[in-house]
Amino acid sequence: VEDASGQLWIAGGQGLVRYDGRVFEIHDRRRLPLLGSDEVRSLWPEPDGGLVIGMAAGRILRRAPDGDFAVLCDCGLNPAALHRAADGTLSTGATLLLSGPPEAMRPLL
Repeated sequence: VEDASGQLWIAGGQGLVRYDGRVFEIHDRRRLPLLGSDEVRSLWPEPDGGLVIGMAAGRILRRAPDGDFAVLCDCGLNPAALHRAADGTLSTGATLLLSGPPEAMRPLL
């Protein structure tokens, strides 16, 4: 995805990658332990320049426009897709990691 500043963000099995047009920068759990794993499942660019990141291990993070990362949720979901509704609600098309059927657009916050 492309963020508000024009940087490209790539989700993958080896971490989160940022490309600024010249340099690729890899964020993995060794460099950024807050990720919790290296498998990034989904990304959602925020209008303010932030980025919401869904990890395969069920953690959802946000990268603020200033570059700080924070955990939004350790919710046990496998976020295959993220969406921010007009009212600000963040949801995900996900399956529970423990048991149960897939849930469509489950509200998280």
